Amino acid sequence: MALEFKTYDKSLIISGKTFVIKDLIKTNGGKWDDQKKSWSVPIEKDSPDFRLLLLDELNAAIKKEKALKAVARSPEGIAAAKANERAIIKRLASQGSYWICCENCTVVDWMRKHTTCNACVQDGNSFRVRGILYTGD
Repeated sequence: MALEFKTYDKSLIISGKTFVIKDLIKTNGGKWDDQKKSWSVPIEKDSPDFRLLLLDELNAAIKKEKALKAVARSPEGIAAAKANERAIIKRLASQGSYWICCENCTVVDWMRKHTTCNACVQDGNSFRVRGILYTGD
């Protein structure tokens, strides 16, 4: 199971895959214990309904994440991601942050401002850093 519940002293201890439901736990008085890597919720909040609510929210978040990953892997999702990246590159190039040689340029390394495109570079090992061509020689 993705979540584990234990009662200890005057607390309900919740551990497992809690990141996606952390806000729900916080709103119910939960406190994160960094040493134990778990949440502590006042025992007054513990009930079968509360536990079911947490499990339902976690399952819904997992289903949503799987659906988003499936869309991202689809041809439409890949095309949308590429279009979004091109739009970002065009905006950055217009501000002088990146140099692009054509519409097909993609960013290889966002931190170092490396760009490349197969149409303009034949050997595949070349790239541009702030407009300067590096051939890898």
